[in-house]
Amino acid sequence: MAYSDFRTLWIGSLAAGAASWALIVARGGLVYNLTDGSSLWVGLVTFAAMIPRVLVTPITGYLADRFDRRRVMAVMFALNLAHNLVLAAVVMMGVVTVWHLVLLSFVNGSARAAQMPASQALIPNLVPPSLLLNAIALNQATQNGSRLLGPLAILPLLKFFGFEAAFLLCSGFYVISLTQALRVKTSSTGEIDHNQSFINNMLEGLRYVYRTPILRAIVLIALFHCGLT
Repeated sequence: MAYSDFRTLWIGSLAAGAASWALIVARGGLVYNLTDGSSLWVGLVTFAAMIPRVLVTPITGYLADRFDRRRVMAVMFALNLAHNLVLAAVVMMGVVTVWHLVLLSFVNGSARAAQMPASQALIPNLVPPSLLLNAIALNQATQNGSRLLGPLAILPLLKFFGFEAAFLLCSGFYVISLTQALRVKTSSTGEIDHNQSFINNMLEGLRYVYRTPILRAIVLIALFHCGLT
């Protein structure tokens, strides 16, 4: 935490994680109310928020290598801020439908899927190599801690003020994240062949993973784990 850019990123990641988990709880409750207690619709809306991590991650990983990661993070935080404000607005106007929530969930999940690779890839540029493992561990602990912070923060709002207040709080979390992303001074991009197309760069990445036994094993373990959970 002695390195200012890492500390700034850490605060932004904590706020974004809290917003994400708070949103899952509030959005699930709203869907449950709109559909008279349909667990199927709750699952579908949650699925719409999670499936971008599979569908768009290859594209968002490319973005994190092709463009300045600070800008990628800032754009995605801004997109999720706008998403939460729209969600709060349609709830306050009384025009929200479950299909609005499906569409907005996909937007939210896509922005989150783009932001996470960029922020994680930025960490090695913010701390010395000797502290990298500690920084990664602290960042992961932050992600886990936000699962508690976000829902705890919105529960009183849901009880006393309603869903719109919860979504506005999520917007506030993203204001913090966006502000912190804009304060990071260290520029960072990946190493890709700019003369190659997106498809060729992605295929080269897959070939590299296949040729590297430890990476291949990690990817297979991750796929197995995600398939079970």
